[in-house]
Amino acid sequence: MTNLEDLKTERTELEGKVTELAKANAAMIFNVEVEDVSMIKTIQDHLNKGYTWETKNAAIVVTLFDRLKAERSRIKKELETAGEDYKVTLELKAYELNGLYQALLNVRGTGVESARKFVKMLTMVGE
Repeated sequence: MTNLEDLKTERTELEGKVTELAKANAAMIFNVEVEDVSMIKTIQDHLNKGYTWETKNAAIVVTLFDRLKAERSRIKKELETAGEDYKVTLELKAYELNGLYQALLNVRGTGVESARKFVKMLTMVGE
């Protein structure tokens, strides 16, 4: 039978493991493969024109938009020297990927072709 001290020790150990896993998750980079570099601009346009922000999420969407801009620049530079097999891949941290997906789920738009682009884009991010 375990006593209270054993349980406290086990809890402390588990809290340490949770902290380590959270740090590892925060540092992890997720790759999101997109068709081409223009898809990044499409994502930015949807966020810029179709996303209704609130005070609680304004900083997140601005940071995300800037991150997409930086990724677009990085990829454009890599495309200059890359071969035909180059895959356009966004590199996002877990919170950035989550923020992107959540933001895209809250975008509003009009028109069938716009919806078609949006569904394609959301599918790529969701994969």
